[in-house]
Amino acid sequence: MNKNPSDVLRHPIDKDVISPYFQPVVDIRSGQCHGAEVLARVMHPVRGPLLPADFILPETDEDALALLTRTLMQQAGPCLPAIPDRQDFMLSFNITPAQLTAPWLPGTCDALRRMTGPGLTVVLELTEQRPLSGVTEDLRARLALLRRAGVRLALDDFGTGFSGLSLLLQTGGDILKIPRQFVAAMGKLPRADQIVDTILELANRLGMEVIAEGVEQRCQAERLVSRGVRLCQGAFYSMPLAPDAFADWLSGAHGEAISPRMMPPGRTCSVRKAVMECARRHVLTLRETEVLVQLARGRPLFEQARQINRSTKTCSVQKRSAYRKIGVGNDVEFMHYLYSLMTVPSAKSGRHVIRMADNELRRIIIRPE
Repeated sequence: MNKNPSDVLRHPIDKDVISPYFQPVVDIRSGQCHGAEVLARVMHPVRGPLLPADFILPETDEDALALLTRTLMQQAGPCLPAIPDRQDFMLSFNITPAQLTAPWLPGTCDALRRMTGPGLTVVLELTEQRPLSGVTEDLRARLALLRRAGVRLALDDFGTGFSGLSLLLQTGGDILKIPRQFVAAMGKLPRADQIVDTILELANRLGMEVIAEGVEQRCQAERLVSRGVRLCQGAFYSMPLAPDAFADWLSGAHGEAISPRMMPPGRTCSVRKAVMECARRHVLTLRETEVLVQLARGRPLFEQARQINRSTKTCSVQKRSAYRKIGVGNDVEFMHYLYSLMTVPSAKSGRHVIRMADNELRRIIIRPE
């Protein structure tokens, strides 16, 4: 593949370009996996797995996005591991509101369910980036058809972008997803806790389910479960995983509480080596690299600044500069990318699995509370 990242969706998508990654959706109270969100990754020959921010541009048209969604749904079924013996395992896909009326959507959802068995519930997550142009009779008919087929609708990042009360009124919905920025601000900004409580109250009144995104710390999970939230996803349980790694993770986690330590066996890759590889690929300066190494090890900027006798503002500028070069927008996206660099081939099986030392993994994906 000799395409630039920004050109990926301007060319036909094939299985060698787009790969599905699975991020588990976990029951906070029991630690059991109840499903996964399927996320797109582009396998770039030089940069490795690319995040959607690298190849989905503001000007990317609906046809390209529809092709991406359809490809993911077709690829997810064959590589999905055996679904646990329960009836509430969900598999969710991000779609734009315009795709709700796509002629291919009902058939693709049905084919996915037939391929994976009756235990699967397909969830379509309406993204917040693009608006719904209007409610038509065709849209109402399509929504009714999807619901009769057992497909559920979720409003992704509810309360941000175009994912608000208007979209909820126009499309209905079965699930509200609490954005990671609201979860991260809980306990720090009183208004964030009030916003989360308001979302939960709205969901309760409408009989909707709630999934909290971006759960990275135990204290966040505890705050959510104390408010009655049942389902969550985030680095506290697992980053998005390649199919083989997800199968191993799911097999190891089935029937017992999940913790960040439950990772498939393989070869250890240190945090520092992963950051140094990142620095090499993106030509980071020495100071930018130093900031990222400390950040990946769980040291906040103010602590770094005190140790190296620099201002917090200077460290922040270096971090933002590094993120621009890498192509990530925040700490969570950086951790996703860093995690992808830790995907290494197993010497025994030849498959790609993920493994790192427990203490290093916890330093990356769990910030000090």
